[in-house]
Amino acid sequence: MKKLSCCSALILFACSFALGQSKSFGPGKLNIGIEGGDVIGTYNDTYSTGLGFSVKYEVPVNKNLYGTLSLGYESVSTKSDSVAARGYKSSYGFVPSKVGLKYCLKGHYFAEAQAGIVLPADQGINSPSAHETLTQTTFIYSIGIGYTMPRGIEVGLRFESWDEGAAFNQVALRVAYRF
Repeated sequence: MKKLSCCSALILFACSFALGQSKSFGPGKLNIGIEGGDVIGTYNDTYSTGLGFSVKYEVPVNKNLYGTLSLGYESVSTKSDSVAARGYKSSYGFVPSKVGLKYCLKGHYFAEAQAGIVLPADQGINSPSAHETLTQTTFIYSIGIGYTMPRGIEVGLRFESWDEGAAFNQVALRVAYRF
């Protein structure tokens, strides 16, 4: 609960700072996207891929820097041998919530870093006993690069880690439309 309170305070501080800065550099940008990831590392023996969507709001801090706030949903598939042998569900749902910074590089390229929390959407459901950390609120961080096309389409690639004990890592691709 202490981690959740700290993350909530960080999110509120980041949003208030970003909103205070945005008056000088125009309105923020909203984008909605779909994302897919490939699980790597420790959890690769149980989980295979993730598929989901997210909504991100970007507030300009200066000419090239944006504060970001994102909320999404991701369904992570369980490998078929884990479903059959261990009695797991075929997929598990998670709700990631992150704040961060996005820096626009030359042209339409950008680099982005975010941190926050991920909540399990499947509360009370039998989950992999070897990976019980995925049944509780967990710290999440990501770093990535991307490209924003002139017509508002944005494509990004990121490394993401849900770190509570053994890290749940994935490489994810996000395709979004910016309003």
